[in-house]
Amino acid sequence: MTAVEAEGVVVRVDRGKTLISLSIMIALVLFLGASLYPVATGSNAVVFADLGRPVQILVVLTLGLSAILISAIIGGLVVSLFRPPYLVLTAEAIEIFGLLSRATVAWRDIEAIEVGYDRRRHRQFVGFRYRRGVGPRGSTDGALQQAIGFGWPGRPEDFASQLEEWRLRYG
Repeated sequence: MTAVEAEGVVVRVDRGKTLISLSIMIALVLFLGASLYPVATGSNAVVFADLGRPVQILVVLTLGLSAILISAIIGGLVVSLFRPPYLVLTAEAIEIFGLLSRATVAWRDIEAIEVGYDRRRHRQFVGFRYRRGVGPRGSTDGALQQAIGFGWPGRPEDFASQLEEWRLRYG
């Protein structure tokens, strides 16, 4: 083990990927704002009035709640620009520091580190499975049990293989 590995290697989220995500979310908010503007100002009152009261309420609630949700995501992305999530890899464990959380998992408690696919967000992530009987969810069922998150440097496959090397070396 080298001196660097004994002290820990720090891996930070790629800020470029965070900026891309932030740009997409701001574009969505602008789109929602452009969608809500005619409704709020009544500039298309004839078309909107023809929809009927229940549909009008549904449209306004849907667009309004979407704007609130996307704004919350933007807030998280802005915070992550100034305090990005990071990992600390040591010979004993992997420490995961998120925006609001911190977790330390010993290498010996991890069965495998792999790339998973988030169907809701349509993107890949790096995650791991605990060894049988270890971790918050007990035994494994084949699915990844703990996501390490999104936005790490490089491709998810490359990052997962680097972490898997650490697991094999120190687990």
